[in-house]
Amino acid sequence: MGFLFMTTLNSTARSAGQDVAVRGPRTLPQRIAAERIAIGVPGDYKPCIVKLASGELLVIAFHQEKREGGKIREKVILFRSQDGGRTWPPSQEIDLLGREPYFSLMDDGTLFVTSHMHDRDTKTEDERYIYTYLHRSNDDGRSWQRLRVTADAIPGCPPTPPWILYG
Repeated sequence: MGFLFMTTLNSTARSAGQDVAVRGPRTLPQRIAAERIAIGVPGDYKPCIVKLASGELLVIAFHQEKREGGKIREKVILFRSQDGGRTWPPSQEIDLLGREPYFSLMDDGTLFVTSHMHDRDTKTEDERYIYTYLHRSNDDGRSWQRLRVTADAIPGCPPTPPWILYG
């Protein structure tokens, strides 16, 4: 199992042993009925979820594979649920560069994903330092545009300091 998705249940759909304890509740009840749904495979890491205007749920995460010579290959994976998270078809690897992807959804439906490259990733363009990507989708994550962001691309940002260099 990669990670768990939990969805709340109404009182008529409660399952024994599925409740989630709330520690130190101030405005929440001490227990919330929930259904635990496993998605992904072992090694899927740092999931981020977003709910689109259509009601579809997207989960993005990454998966690291070890390579020779201390290198790694990190792939970004996407899960889609059409039924509020009750079922999740297998993930699909999507063509986004970077690790630790994180969603931001704008009011107009534009979906952004931020990520950064690891200096040991086999797909990195520059092994001297870690840099960032901003990915953008206007079609609910079916296609993406990519912008590489480095320190020298940000107006007023000082040049890349030597203490963040790797190698």
